[in-house]
Amino acid sequence: MENEMKQPKRVSWKLAALASILVLGGVLLVACSNDGNGATNVPSGIAPSDPNGEGVRDDVRRYIEITHQDSAKARAALFQYAKVVEDALADANDKQLSVQHGDETSRASECLTYTLGDDVTAANKSYMIKQDLRPIILNTDERNKAYFIYNDQLGGEVFKGTHFTQIASTCDIDPSTLPN
Repeated sequence: MENEMKQPKRVSWKLAALASILVLGGVLLVACSNDGNGATNVPSGIAPSDPNGEGVRDDVRRYIEITHQDSAKARAALFQYAKVVEDALADANDKQLSVQHGDETSRASECLTYTLGDDVTAANKSYMIKQDLRPIILNTDERNKAYFIYNDQLGGEVFKGTHFTQIASTCDIDPSTLPN
C-alpha cells in the first residue's frame, strides 16, 4: 500500500464567513458592552434622522414601502417593528427600557405574523422579512454596537407570547382598517 498524501480539508466559505461574523460580533460586544463599572456604553450617533417624527428613519421607511408595496398591513406592522428597534437602540443603556422594548418587539413580531396570515408559514415569512430589514436598521457600527448592548440587556428575560385569539391586539394599528 502506498502512502497517500492527505489532502488538507477545505473549509466551506459559508462556515468561514459565519465564524468571522461571530468573532467580529464578540469583539464588538466586548469593546462596547462594559466600562468596567458595570455600566454599558451605547455609542453616540444612533439617534434616527426622523423629520416626520414617526420614529422610523427615512431610509428604513423607503425600504419598507418599496419592498412591501402590495400590503398596507405588512407595512404598518414593519413600521411598528422598526420603530421599536430604533427605540431599543436609543435606550440600550437602560435595562428596564430594554426589557420593555424586548416585549414591544415581541408584540410587533406577532403583529407582523398576524398580518401575513397567522400560521406557521406566516411566522417563517415574518422571520425572514425581519432578517432582511435588520441590516437596513443596523446600517452603522454604532447601531450594531447598540444592538449588541440591547440584546445583552435581555439576557435571562422571558417574553410571554399572545394567545392566538388575541394576536390582532398586538398591532398598534387595527389591521382590519387597512385595505390589504
